[in-house]
Amino acid sequence: MSKEFILIILFVATVIVLEFVRKRNLLKHLLVAAFFGCIWMIISHAEYNYNSAVTTIFGVNLFSLFAWIMGLFAGYLLFRVLRRALKVNKWWKQFLLFTAMYIPVLLVAETLGYHFFGIVNIATVAYPGLAICDCLHAPAWMVTSYILMGPAYFATCLLVGLESDDGVPPIVSGFGGIRNRVTKFIYRV
Repeated sequence: MSKEFILIILFVATVIVLEFVRKRNLLKHLLVAAFFGCIWMIISHAEYNYNSAVTTIFGVNLFSLFAWIMGLFAGYLLFRVLRRALKVNKWWKQFLLFTAMYIPVLLVAETLGYHFFGIVNIATVAYPGLAICDCLHAPAWMVTSYILMGPAYFATCLLVGLESDDGVPPIVSGFGGIRNRVTKFIYRV
C-alpha cells in the first residue's frame, strides 16, 4: 500500500473515531489543519515530485496534502499533552509552547523522512538542506513556510476561539468582531 493511502486511511479513521467518541472540538482542529493543508498545496503543488510514485489529483500531491493535515493535527494533540503537564493557561504562553514544540518536531519528522524512510522530493533536492539536520531541501520561501505553518495554524485556532474539549475555557476571549464571525462559521460546520 502506498504512503499516501496510509495517510488517507489514518485521516478517515481519525474523523470516524473523533465523531464516535464525540470529540467534535478536536474535529474542528482537524478541519483547520485540513484548511491549512489545502491552502498550502494550492500554493506549492508544483514544488512536489517524489522519488516514488505518488497519487495526484488535479496536480495536488495527496501524500503531501495528508502529511500536512495529519502532521499539524498530531502537533496539536502533542501540544495538549504538554499544556496539561506544564499547566499553561495564558494564550500567549500556549502560543510560545506550541511554537517551541512544533519546530523541533518538524525537524525530526523531516530528518527521519529524508534520511531513514528515503522520502525525497526530487523537485527540490538540489537545494541545500538545513545545516543542523540536512533536511528541508527546498527554496528559502518553502523552508520559511514550513517553519511558520505550525504557528500560523495554532494562531488561527486561537483567533477563532476553538476551545479544548477537556474543560479548559476558550483560549482567547478577545479579538472582537473578526473572531466572532469566524467562530460562528466554524461552529456551524
